[in-house]
Amino acid sequence: MKLTLIYPPFCWPSGVPLGIAYLKGQLKKELPGLAVKNIDLNIDFFNDPARIYLPSCSSCSNQFYNTCIPVEMFASRREIEKCKRFFKKGEASFTDKHAYIENYYFYWQFFERLRNCYNYFLHAFLENDDPSNRRNAERIIGPDVERILAEKPDLIGLSANIDQIRYALCLAKMLKKRSRTPIILGGYFASSFDSRQIMRAFPFLDYLIYKEGEMPLVELIRNFFAQRFAAVPNLVYRRNKRILVNREKFIKDLDEIAFPDFSDFDLKKYFTPQPVLPILASRGCYWNKCAFCDHFQNYSAGYRIRSEENVVKEMQLQQKVHGVKYFLFCDEQISAASLQRLSEKIISAKLHVYYGLSGFRPAKEVSRRALKIAHASGCRWVYLGVESLTQRILDLMEKGTQVRHVLRVIKWCRGLGIYPFSSFMLGFPTQTAKEVEAEAALCAKHKDFLTIPGDGIKFDLMKDSQVYRYPKKYKISGISEQALFNTGSGVVFDMRLCFSPQAGVTSQEAKEIFVRSVTGKTRFELGAFWEHMVILSAHKTGLIFSRPYFDKLHKSILKKWFKAPDYSSGGKYPSARASRYFGKGVYLKNLNQYDSAIANFSRARKLSKERFTKALIDYHLGDCYEKQGDYLHAVQGYQRGVALVKDISLRGLFVLALARNYFHLGRFREVIAAAGRMDARGYQDKLSFVLGRSYAEIADYPRAIIRLRRAEAVYPNNPEINFLLAQSYKSLGRVKSYKREISKGMQKMKISTQA
Repeated sequence: MKLTLIYPPFCWPSGVPLGIAYLKGQLKKELPGLAVKNIDLNIDFFNDPARIYLPSCSSCSNQFYNTCIPVEMFASRREIEKCKRFFKKGEASFTDKHAYIENYYFYWQFFERLRNCYNYFLHAFLENDDPSNRRNAERIIGPDVERILAEKPDLIGLSANIDQIRYALCLAKMLKKRSRTPIILGGYFASSFDSRQIMRAFPFLDYLIYKEGEMPLVELIRNFFAQRFAAVPNLVYRRNKRILVNREKFIKDLDEIAFPDFSDFDLKKYFTPQPVLPILASRGCYWNKCAFCDHFQNYSAGYRIRSEENVVKEMQLQQKVHGVKYFLFCDEQISAASLQRLSEKIISAKLHVYYGLSGFRPAKEVSRRALKIAHASGCRWVYLGVESLTQRILDLMEKGTQVRHVLRVIKWCRGLGIYPFSSFMLGFPTQTAKEVEAEAALCAKHKDFLTIPGDGIKFDLMKDSQVYRYPKKYKISGISEQALFNTGSGVVFDMRLCFSPQAGVTSQEAKEIFVRSVTGKTRFELGAFWEHMVILSAHKTGLIFSRPYFDKLHKSILKKWFKAPDYSSGGKYPSARASRYFGKGVYLKNLNQYDSAIANFSRARKLSKERFTKALIDYHLGDCYEKQGDYLHAVQGYQRGVALVKDISLRGLFVLALARNYFHLGRFREVIAAAGRMDARGYQDKLSFVLGRSYAEIADYPRAIIRLRRAEAVYPNNPEINFLLAQSYKSLGRVKSYKREISKGMQKMKISTQA
């Protein structure tokens, strides 16, 4: 029997896959006669220039929402290939932090936009298998389908996290069209999302393995030909049109698991000057109490650790086989006591290695002595779960840490030569603007050793987290699910939930306040690829800069994009020139350079031949004029665009923009006429506010009240709505209602002022 295990795009091109390496190691131990082949499609994808230049911008409605720029903007393959060569060069040039940051920042911008672009087309193919979507998906995935089928496997396994899942599912869908080979899905996505929803939505999947996969995969293969799956743990499968979910089982003693087998991976392909191998010293989280976290779902077996002797033995083996000296511990959390014991074993084994920790809790029990021993053993980088520097928020999060201890651990790490990278979470429920400003002030006070990691991450409400389970405690309401995939067979709901905060600031507001408060007062630290951070830290290179440096860097990158040769303009992709001007317009608009943006959008419109592309450009032209306060030209742009768009939801977007600008022009009856169109469906709730204001302006108070009530449901914290309602009630002589709305509006203003 032949098994092929696949690691699909789109993940960091610096990381070696650990999950399928563990699976191969265990299968070789338990089933020595089985032929197992691991394929890292992710790294092969990013090493193949032909695979990463497939512009499809003219047929992409995602551009409507301003979430990416045309891939054609990156037509300069020379620049991208230059970055890749830099990452793989010797360590001396790699650790020039200014050279590194320029190459990394440029490549990261490309990587993110490429991933967004391709995922858009793959998502469309998963939900709607029409000829256009199929054609786009085949251009992206076709070569990988051929490669996998050339292996002639009897069984195919796909391991995918959320960044890889669209590619993995499209791959499975295409493979099933070409072959009857059974397909297994495993990894983070299969473990964290509803397994029955996944199997219903994607009938081309034959099996799903959730949580830990080593034991289940071994048992599945042992029982594969007999088709007796009832006793296979962690398995989801179909039987007589029913979806069956077997009980969960896990390996209690982690020392029994075979070492990961990296033999199928060419370590020279990865975007690092020296290979950095992933390793696990434990599974699960020893704290496991953080209110925002849902990671426990992947390790419901609880926290288990390997013996230090077993971990060191693996490091010695990998060093002997692959000649590596860098490791990245990918544990959820390593406790201070475990780290000290492991460090002592590494020292006693006389291992010359450098390593980083992707999870470490800066708590009271961390001692300077333990960190000093860790440094002596080769620890050079730690990812610290700080989250907040406000004690009330830390207590509400149930982090079990104290601000003074957090600052102490960071200072110790910095002084000992262990580079700390601190995670900050902004907008945790009930966090106020004053608390965000106080955190920024504390960062400024300790700027000698405390750096700001990026701009912090925004809080997301995750299903099954403590915040989700106890919404009243965290003062949130309106919790609702959103579909991640909606196919003809079923719906898979996202783990991230929508909600309304009833106190404090939103995540976006918190981030804006934080960035505004720290600018010019603290140093900025870039969080690059984690494997890179281990190597850079080992060479005493910290990616710490001033914020003006990044502003300057951003502008230089824009210049590189704009100067990229238009290699496809007259040949294979005739839409490229229009897309390039469009991309310039998008970025200039984001930099608030509206006149220059309008000039580029206008050039793009002249070059465009497709109705949709012209409508898209008209929307951005209208948006630029609106932001300049030129509402008349904005209306003209939106009117041109709405006449070209057939999609109902996109027409609604235009109608919303038209109504908004008619209001600014004082043309209130045209607001009402625009908002009343059937093609505004999907935007009626957002239109309610401007519509209510317009009815109030023409003294149609009963209709104004109806619309403003709908608007209040959409914008519950906006006091202006209550004041408009009060004005309408007063005009109708309804004194009690008038006083009630005035009181509600004043209360909302008071809460906003306190925040």
